[in-house]
Amino acid sequence: AAGKQQAFLFEGPSGTGKTTLARICAKALGALDPREIDAATHTGVDAMREVAEGANFISMDGGAKAFIVDECHRLSKQAWESLLKDIEEPPAGVYWFFCTTEGHKVPTTIKTRCVAYSLQDVSWRKLLGLLSRVVIDEGLDIADDILDVCAEEAGGSPRQALVNLTAVAHCKTVDEARAALNRAAAGKEAFDLAKLICKKDYSFLDACNLLKELKEVPAESI
Repeated sequence: AAGKQQAFLFEGPSGTGKTTLARICAKALGALDPREIDAATHTGVDAMREVAEGANFISMDGGAKAFIVDECHRLSKQAWESLLKDIEEPPAGVYWFFCTTEGHKVPTTIKTRCVAYSLQDVSWRKLLGLLSRVVIDEGLDIADDILDVCAEEAGGSPRQALVNLTAVAHCKTVDEARAALNRAAAGKEAFDLAKLICKKDYSFLDACNLLKELKEVPAESI
């Protein structure tokens, strides 16, 4: 509230709301249009220098500026070093949010300059509460026992729970719901493979690892 802290680190399992929390905090601090950087594709020092230079300019709307760096553990050592000064002495009204599933890979020099928050897996009961609210808000007709399955199969992830809810939206029985979720899970690796090979600089080794996970699914069909 005093505006003294301007760099934050959110770490925790995938799908627990790190980037969502960063967006909420950025807007609460007055940044109406936070800039999001995917560190998985902007790993280098030049990309981060460009971002840091942009932090020195006043926002067009006169409000605060926020930079959300997702999957920040992917940044190179040189990229982190280029951000050190900007994180330690950011201009007034500039906020940094770093989100990662692998907090141990974030350099200590960065961690000590951030306020760190560790997000945890969400309990089954809370996931069930989330799904119940969404069902009511969206006017969906989904049985409670099917919602139970969605929460159970989410692995503590609110995002996965919502994905599960989408997959079972038209199911009438628990067996139908489990079958639908199995199909959705089988399609995840195919989807990940499709996303991977669309990138100009994709790793062939990563593609091979995904192919192994596909098991009986013929890669050619994807």
